[in-house]
Amino acid sequence: MSSIWGTGTMFYGDTDPHPRERSYVTTEWITIFFIPILPLRSYRIWTLAEDTEYSWFPPGITQTMEYEKVRVKFQWRQVMKTFLWGLLGWAFVAYVIYGVSRSI
Repeated sequence: MSSIWGTGTMFYGDTDPHPRERSYVTTEWITIFFIPILPLRSYRIWTLAEDTEYSWFPPGITQTMEYEKVRVKFQWRQVMKTFLWGLLGWAFVAYVIYGVSRSI
């Protein structure tokens, strides 16, 4: 799983949590600018460690997560919910682009 500026593959959604195990089910998506385009597969993720680093130069936040994953049955309900959020994201992008081009 990797992305550059939100373009690549990312995990979206979390369902069926098991707090004692620190696990949940998520889906890996192909993304463009952080907006989910195509679901690839679903996994159960066990979080082992998380870390966040803040830097002033170059400015930014780096988040890393160590995890184990096991492929599970495709989670269609989660996929549809994420897809709808993605449609809203594209609608917002279209609105911003259309609004800016109309005002010029």
